[in-house]
Amino acid sequence: MGRFTLQARGILDVEHLMQVLQVHSLPIQEELDVPQRSVTRLVQVDGVHCKTRLTFLPKGIDVDAEALASVQPRLSGVLDQWLGLAQPGFPSLQRLALDPLLGPVATRFPHLRLIGYPDFFEALMTAILGQQISTRAARTLSRRYTGALGRPHPCGLTAFPDAATTAAAGPGRLAEIIGCPASRALTMHRVADWFINEHPLLGGDRQEIRRSLLRIKGVGPWTADYVALRGLRDPTIFLGSDLVVRRGLERLGYSRNPKNLDWGRDNSMATVLLWRFAHTLNP
Repeated sequence: MGRFTLQARGILDVEHLMQVLQVHSLPIQEELDVPQRSVTRLVQVDGVHCKTRLTFLPKGIDVDAEALASVQPRLSGVLDQWLGLAQPGFPSLQRLALDPLLGPVATRFPHLRLIGYPDFFEALMTAILGQQISTRAARTLSRRYTGALGRPHPCGLTAFPDAATTAAAGPGRLAEIIGCPASRALTMHRVADWFINEHPLLGGDRQEIRRSLLRIKGVGPWTADYVALRGLRDPTIFLGSDLVVRRGLERLGYSRNPKNLDWGRDNSMATVLLWRFAHTLNP
């Protein structure tokens, strides 16, 4: 097992990170140890799933991974994409601290950063499964999906299903095993096909990926924006249509259409900030 430390730029808000993991993690996929501030999950590197334990500290994360030393640089890249270790939110938060609406909240949470996903396909499927339902209901669907189509690992955890397995299952079986409407299963199947056939051709262009996703029947603006935000780390995305974001805005006294709000390059951090604020209202 390889052991190393990844330093974070700025201070890592461990409480926020654990809160995000608690909201979204699946017991079948991850083992959360809240008192030890750690998570163990399978992380895919070069097509191989490595059991990886992460312990979170204000300075960064201690990593214990069943991976060869030669893959550690690529594993570090996956972890940074997931946790944003090299992309702290404090420059955005410093600017948002001067905003009349978000200023008091930005001052209250000065060390937030965007927590994404370690795998882009996982972000896609999680977004589709979460369309227009509660986070709790989405976790239930994700657990069924992962349990039926994920790859079990000798360590006892299960890897999130991949695109090929999802596409091969077909919409009918997806609807049956997940217990979701046929329309949602069709969207999952279409997106899995898109991920296999079209996504590799887009070259990582965030705007083009978003436009391409919106052309898929069943993928609406919330889904495309959520994927662009948490899957692609696009800083310009403000998820104003999100119910939790709207709840936070209402408690701040904002009653107009959130579509009117735009903080430019700080939009993603404004979304994270409102998610964090709303969580304090309904922990």
